[in-house]
Amino acid sequence: MACGAKAVGLEPAERFRVTTQDGTRWEADRVVLASGGCSVPKLGADRSGLELAARLGHTITRLHPGLVPLESPDEHVLRMQGVKVVARVRAVLSPRRTIADTDDLLFTPYGVSGFTILNLSAQLVPLLERGPLDLEVSLFPASSPEQVSELLQGRWAHNPHRSLAESFAGLLSSKLVGPFLARFGFPTDQRVEQIPKGMRWRLAQALTAWPIPVSGPRSFEFAEVTLGGIETGEVDARTLESRLVPGLHFAGEMLDIHGDLGGYNFQWAWSSGYLAGREAGGD
Repeated sequence: MACGAKAVGLEPAERFRVTTQDGTRWEADRVVLASGGCSVPKLGADRSGLELAARLGHTITRLHPGLVPLESPDEHVLRMQGVKVVARVRAVLSPRRTIADTDDLLFTPYGVSGFTILNLSAQLVPLLERGPLDLEVSLFPASSPEQVSELLQGRWAHNPHRSLAESFAGLLSSKLVGPFLARFGFPTDQRVEQIPKGMRWRLAQALTAWPIPVSGPRSFEFAEVTLGGIETGEVDARTLESRLVPGLHFAGEMLDIHGDLGGYNFQWAWSSGYLAGREAGGD
């Protein structure tokens, strides 16, 4: 057994020859590659296992960080850092395809994070290679713009002398309200009794369809999974054995497979590791 030994060479012959970084050579009838993807490099993750597979003829699809926060150039968003809300986040991927998620949305010093962003990132990150896109955020995910307008009207009628910014007390974080109103050019100090119906309607629309630009993902260092990996068509789904190199098996994030947030990627790692190990061991 050689724990902590880094494999740098893998040659299929009559038996597999595995070479480690210190020059030691091992032989085996079967090999399981389970070195993971590129996410969380501080734990030792890198492309080395994928490169070994590529040298043996396997196709490696394009790699991206997945389940990852997104960066935003919007200065108003960056001023909201530390605020967490329950929101609906929606993105239009194409004329016929829209994705959305409702959960925690966290504003950070670099952009946005939280369960909503991580859940949607796997589909958004590859698209961000083409350029920035807008996320549509509703701070009132269970309400329509009409309902939010009525909510504001009721609050303003009850406290007509409050300023617009003060009228959100108990409804939204004050750290969010100021930058949000500034983003849309609403007068924070104006008394709500002086705000016309048209402005209230525009505010309700902004609160339920707020466009937040995102420019790209954070790096693999902040990603929970790697998107991409070994092309699945080159692997037998029943045994996780290579269709190109008999006796070579794969497990976990090395394959172009990822799951949503919620433990699915851990489950895939454990289950695929069990299957690959069982098949390689001949049980």
